[in-house]
Amino acid sequence: MRFLSIFLVLVFFSPSLFAQKKEFSSNKNDKWEEAKHGKSLVARYRLSSTKFVQVDVRSAPVPESSSQQYFTTFHNSLIKSGMKKGDSSSSDAFKGKKTKRTTYEMKRKKELYNVLVYELYRNGKAWLILAVTPAKKRGSLDQALPELLKGFSFP
Repeated sequence: MRFLSIFLVLVFFSPSLFAQKKEFSSNKNDKWEEAKHGKSLVARYRLSSTKFVQVDVRSAPVPESSSQQYFTTFHNSLIKSGMKKGDSSSSDAFKGKKTKRTTYEMKRKKELYNVLVYELYRNGKAWLILAVTPAKKRGSLDQALPELLKGFSFP
């Protein structure tokens, strides 16, 4: 899991692009536990029943006029890193607010991982929520993730 955490930090931009934001809050339930994280993340959660399912929350100040380009650049960096892009769709996972959800697959050390990326733009900030799980644990993520996401509050 440590390898995966390091990989995600290296792949998903330099920490200097992200600023920790105090405005974010979560009403997480007992299925999830907060995990230690560096300055590049606003929050990190791990599913209590398995340490291999992880959700990272990132934020960056971005002008609204540049937000689409910011998200496009982010997704392009994932593809260039070797991730296989799956489907993209709109989602109302965050208290009914419409967002975009994109899925990816990546293979590391002979294990297949699923990555779900949610993107939101709120009040001058681009938010990226990344859910990472081994493909064989995807069912655990799919059952527990909606409740965690509904508890997120963005400024």
